[in-house]
Amino acid sequence: MMEEACRPADVLLPLLLLCKDVDWQAVQHLLYRHLHFSKPSTVHALHCHLVREELRQNFPGRLTRTITLHDKTLALMYITPKVLSYTTNLQQFSADGVPLCASTLRTLRVQAAKSLRKLDVLLCPEDGDGAVKLCEVAWFSALQELSISTIWSTDSSSFPIGQAPGVQMVHLDQLCVTTLKYPPVPEFLGFLSRCSFPQLRSLTLDFPVPDGDGVLGAAIDRAQLLEPLFERIGAHLTSLSLNMSCLSVVPISERLLPHLLNLQQLHIIAGPPPIQLLDTIPCSPVTINFNLFADLDEVNKQDPASALAWLEQLEQRELPDHLRVFVRLKGTPTLPFHWLSLCDTTPTLAGKLLCRSLKLPDRQITLQDEDGRTLVLTDRI
Repeated sequence: MMEEACRPADVLLPLLLLCKDVDWQAVQHLLYRHLHFSKPSTVHALHCHLVREELRQNFPGRLTRTITLHDKTLALMYITPKVLSYTTNLQQFSADGVPLCASTLRTLRVQAAKSLRKLDVLLCPEDGDGAVKLCEVAWFSALQELSISTIWSTDSSSFPIGQAPGVQMVHLDQLCVTTLKYPPVPEFLGFLSRCSFPQLRSLTLDFPVPDGDGVLGAAIDRAQLLEPLFERIGAHLTSLSLNMSCLSVVPISERLLPHLLNLQQLHIIAGPPPIQLLDTIPCSPVTINFNLFADLDEVNKQDPASALAWLEQLEQRELPDHLRVFVRLKGTPTLPFHWLSLCDTTPTLAGKLLCRSLKLPDRQITLQDEDGRTLVLTDRI
């Protein structure tokens, strides 16, 4: 069940054509299986419907498996608990960008603590202790995928987690931690290091906010706080994604990557770090994915020289046999990077990148555009 704003336009006509021939009693479970909301009024309307159905001894909310919230206003998070109280078999709850109040998490925990497999939430301290909300998440004992975004001030007063014991999530396979507005406070990183994730395979640390002055020292302190966590997950973690300033990546990698004995995928999201990062990779077969941002706006005469210089450094680097590097070239939102259009928009840059893209594969390096396409030479027929 999807709102008008969320529903793809190309599915409307086929649905209308099927309506007259459908046995609605037989397909009722499909109507309630996946719920998407983008405004409070539709959540309220569904709640009223569920109440009426329950009075008739019907329980369609039990058929719901996923709920996704798209609205970013505070009004939606306060009305959602009314619907959650009817969805007792929920397996996935996604509220990316929707700040959740304590009542929403509490109701979700009561109804789906043992059934929920995937949770995507934004925790904020507007209506209470942010740390308490974080501990609420630990009650979802069956979680396999967890994505947590947090909002706090520059100190730990809005997220006073202190020496709270870490949580145990024995089935968790994927974890993504994102901080918004400010870098993560030390208390939060210490809390993560006290947690236990014995089945964790994929970890994303998304700290995109720059530290300002003292960025290198902050990164070293951050790595030290996270080291106990990496010592525990190092034997089974296979994928690591880092989204943080380039200066932060190297000290974190130097201290933490040696613990990841079975690492297979390393993603550097924010941009290419210093080349010496390659020296910190464990001696196991690893695929490294970099995002390389090139400003293609030649109208403003902004030369993407830094991107080309970084590629030249990478080309001159002697890579160990166990490394394979993929570099994804990205443009700007108004002018994305695509091989097919590059020759028309920036022919000079296209020529330079074309030469490199054909030479680099021999050195275990692959250049890709934003769609993941690569250039290869083929014999003309």
